[in-house]
Amino acid sequence: MKTFLCATALFAGLAFAAGAQAQDAGQIDAAFSQLDANGDGAVDLPEMRMMAGGDSAADPRLTLMIVMLDADGSGTLSRQEFGVMMTSGQGQITEEQSRRLFDYFDSDGSGDINRSEARASMQQMGSGMSEADMDAAMEAADSNGDGAISFDEFLRQQG
Repeated sequence: MKTFLCATALFAGLAFAAGAQAQDAGQIDAAFSQLDANGDGAVDLPEMRMMAGGDSAADPRLTLMIVMLDADGSGTLSRQEFGVMMTSGQGQITEEQSRRLFDYFDSDGSGDINRSEARASMQQMGSGMSEADMDAAMEAADSNGDGAISFDEFLRQQG
């Protein structure tokens, strides 16, 4: 969940860096065009990486951010999804975005994130999270001590 909190901070930072002060469509379109380096109408992970300074170590946080904002499940951010980020408030994450992120981790659809699901998701994103950090994150998030993180517990980690 440590990476989730980093994603929240990165979400706020990227929104600001891309011109989150922009409220009109023209400014949002200009900011989107800066990110959409290949001009295909979608912002993908490599383009997000360029905005984050080119550091592939940021990929887990960027992946989580795309998961949160990608309403259509395409794996990229459309101009409309980017616009939501730009106008929803810097770093404000909706419950719907939280649900998409939770569902990304809850790969078996059970309604809870267990340690193996969290570990597999982190590995898939290329996170170098240690076993000790994973244990600490799970313990911190699992407030009822049942060994899994419910959506309510997941939401509490945001605040």
